Amino acid sequence: MTERIFHYTTASGLLGILDSKEIWMTDIRYLNDTTEFTYFSDLTRNRFLELKKTMTSDEQVAVGSALNQCYELLERTNIYLASFSEEEDSLPQWRGYCGSRGYNIGFNKDVFLETLKFPNTGDGEETFYLKVSYDVGAANSDAERIINSCLAAFKVGQLNDLDSLRLIIPDFYKSALTHKHKAFKEEKEWRFVSIGEYYVPGIRSTPIFFRESGGTLTPFIKASITNSETGLTMANSISIGPGHNIELQKSALTNLLKKHGIDTEIEIKESGAPFRHSH
Repeated sequence: MTERIFHYTTASGLLGILDSKEIWMTDIRYLNDTTEFTYFSDLTRNRFLELKKTMTSDEQVAVGSALNQCYELLERTNIYLASFSEEEDSLPQWRGYCGSRGYNIGFNKDVFLETLKFPNTGDGEETFYLKVSYDVGAANSDAERIINSCLAAFKVGQLNDLDSLRLIIPDFYKSALTHKHKAFKEEKEWRFVSIGEYYVPGIRSTPIFFRESGGTLTPFIKASITNSETGLTMANSISIGPGHNIELQKSALTNLLKKHGIDTEIEIKESGAPFRHSH
């Protein structure tokens, strides 16, 4: 059976995706969950405090300094991501990502994640996708592995400057993006991630856009969801979330998809979640 993933969004988000045939990838610092950016860093700090008791004073200073550089670089690095779920009809996600009403867009996971692409992508960018883990034991193991990598590099004299961290930092980034607090495990999240420099004068320029969200500005970039070989959108369903007048929304979506010439590609579905919109 083909695995599918689903992108939950609001009505304005759905319109933007269909109009542009692009998924919007949000700067990680502007995500709804304020712990997204700090969870793995905090966990690594705590694990280092436990492990440093077994290190010499020189090892403690060197490894601690290397980890601090990882934390600081993570905070300064441009990281954009789009979130998807294995759950097609998740009430917590309808509530959390769509407000009182919303939609989700369904995709064939493997085809979609392997085909997503960016216009004008420069050499300074890396894109990848990953499955989020909510296992604190696995997060601790990754934290300990990174700490031990720093320690091993120090012992052979290769932890002296930023260049020597280049093999450790990508591992730290990916671990930080992989692990999330277990409170979010119902999301069963997949992430499409882009890391890099999006604007270097005269060299590269991936456009950065801004949208209004909750009264504030949120930066994002766009990734195409059109198959370059067939010219078809890679979406294969749109589900109408709970709280809607289903028949009216089916009619509106049918006409919207016809307008975009994709009414034969995308199945319109409806949520079965027991939720009523409060007036």
